[in-house]
Amino acid sequence: MIELKSPAEVEQMAVTGRFVGELLAELGAATAVGVNLMDLEHLARRRIKERGAESCYWDYAPSFGRGPFRHVLCLSVNDAVLHGLPHDYVLRDGDLLSIDMAVTIDGWAADSALSVVAGTPDPADLKLIEATEVALAAGVAAARPGGH
Repeated sequence: MIELKSPAEVEQMAVTGRFVGELLAELGAATAVGVNLMDLEHLARRRIKERGAESCYWDYAPSFGRGPFRHVLCLSVNDAVLHGLPHDYVLRDGDLLSIDMAVTIDGWAADSALSVVAGTPDPADLKLIEATEVALAAGVAAARPGGH
């Protein structure tokens, strides 16, 4: 069953989406050679707290995991599979970083990710980022009322 949202509900959802987009942009801009992954984690924690949002990841404990997740970001470097754990790692020139986050504001959730390169990008990494952006744009363009 598809649940239709009212215009007011859509705007409430958009508030959360805008916050996630703005925070991902800030984190992407902060990604640079010499930055520690934990610095990005702590920046995100501060911004989430300042906004009065709640991380969907904090205390997440799936049956396949090793206990509650104690981070607000998933940070995956280079060929690490999605949902990497933030840890004490300093970004090096050319590192490809995936930043994934999800928060709720007033009961509405938004979840998104961004891939960025610290320093000098490898052309293959830029092609990967471009391909995902093209695929996302195609999906958004295909989304129409009544579509499935």
